[in-house]
Amino acid sequence: MRSSAPPRAALEVTPGFRLDRYEVLCLLAQGGMAAVWLGRLQGKHGFEKLVAIKTILPNFAMDANFRQMFLDEARIASGIHHPNVVQILELGDYHDTLYLVMELVEGDPLRRLQRACERDGKRIPLGIALKILSDTCAGLHAAHELCGSDGRPLNVVHRDVSPQNVMVTTAGVSKVIDFGIAKARERGTLDTQDGSFKGKVAYMPREQVMGGAVDRRADLWSVGAVLYHLITGHTPYTGDQQLARVIQLVNTAEIEKLPADVPEPVRALVMRALEHDVSLRFQTAAELQAAIDEAMIQCGLSTSNAQVAAFVAEHLRGRVDERRRTIELALKEAAHRAMAHGKLVKPLEMSPASDTPSDQSSVGTLTKSLPGTPPVAEGSPGSEPRLAVQPFDEDVDIDVNEAIGTETLQSVGLPTATTRRRRASLLVAAVVLGLVVVGTIGMLTRSGTGAAEPVAGSPPSATSHGSWESAPSAGPTQVPAPTTAAAPSSSASAAPASSSAAAAVSARPGTPPPRPPVVPTAAVSAATPAPTVSTPKKDPYGF
Repeated sequence: MRSSAPPRAALEVTPGFRLDRYEVLCLLAQGGMAAVWLGRLQGKHGFEKLVAIKTILPNFAMDANFRQMFLDEARIASGIHHPNVVQILELGDYHDTLYLVMELVEGDPLRRLQRACERDGKRIPLGIALKILSDTCAGLHAAHELCGSDGRPLNVVHRDVSPQNVMVTTAGVSKVIDFGIAKARERGTLDTQDGSFKGKVAYMPREQVMGGAVDRRADLWSVGAVLYHLITGHTPYTGDQQLARVIQLVNTAEIEKLPADVPEPVRALVMRALEHDVSLRFQTAAELQAAIDEAMIQCGLSTSNAQVAAFVAEHLRGRVDERRRTIELALKEAAHRAMAHGKLVKPLEMSPASDTPSDQSSVGTLTKSLPGTPPVAEGSPGSEPRLAVQPFDEDVDIDVNEAIGTETLQSVGLPTATTRRRRASLLVAAVVLGLVVVGTIGMLTRSGTGAAEPVAGSPPSATSHGSWESAPSAGPTQVPAPTTAAAPSSSASAAPASSSAAAAVSARPGTPPPRPPVVPTAAVSAATPAPTVSTPKKDPYGF
């Protein structure tokens, strides 16, 4: 019997999460089914590239239909290479979490620009609107002309052309985005078949609402509806509810005419694009683009991308600055995480002769305790011990105490700046003290050696224990006989003790060393002169 394993839960993507080689930095936008994150790809020699990463929301991530739609979007859009279409860079799957890597577009949806003008009581100038839609047609035509590996047309239809899916960059270039519900030949998703419709009703042609067959001309109706909205401030069909608009489309209700101040060339192309009879519309996006460009010339409304960029900067300056501050903050937080992760993981780096860390259990423990590291369940594919965090970046100019905090450093056993300075001072003091002790012991050794050896004709010295040193003797104790010789001079007394001892031994071979005198001092005649004892010269250091 086949075992029915429970479906796996989707991983929750958060800032600091890693999707294979991409680091998630912050959330950029979120829709009903997907979210777009700011991501970063880092390489050797300081290479770094910011990208946009699209993921399915967790509540849809394990749904088979949504996953298939996501894969279809990646397969279709990745084949389109045009400056007016957002480029798809990579499709990934990290532990059943699908993600789509796209170029990071520095701009905003056309709908946001439209609302910014509405708040100011204005509308987008006609020349700006025409230029934006001209670029949109160029991108759509590239998608419509896409062919498969066999050279046959894929018959791609976007099916969701709207102000929300047209990005206007800060450079004034418009880009088509979101091919999530695009229709194409051999697409895997079943809901693209005839009899169902997807998209925004406000910009949807009649045949799409009716669930009939659609082709590229459906997108051209949508372009006409967007241009109509930009000019008049409302969509071709209005209503409090979506159902009211659907009824008007099905009944082919008459569309309200454009204002009288709209130039005739523009009026003509808009109404032709909104024809319910597909045979009366423009047949290709390239044809519609040519009509728009010709109308701009005829009406003296020729507009460049630089003029569009200036208009965007004027009305979305606050938005642009906010987005840049968000990216800057996200990069700083990522640097802090890299600092914390690097300090903890660096001692556990891989050795050149092995592909595993020296202490795998420590890796698992530390990785789970790191801030910003996604939790990994025990036994899951990502729970095996490995270095899942970024390596420490030596070039990041960040104080570790400010980045992590003194308490955090102490809690994980890392020294703070104060502790490191104290340890360095103690180490220096210990080295100096050790040198002094070694020197002192050396001088004491040399001084002790000179005093321990007896001088010829001198009595034995006392030991460190305060007793006389005794030695076995073959005969009775002999006291040196008095001599009439003059006492040795001080220079003779200063002679090295080692030389005197050597002479005494050579003069009396076989004679044992003298024993200490046992005769009391009172028994010695006072007239007998005491033997002269030569005292070694003191060490210059006083020892």
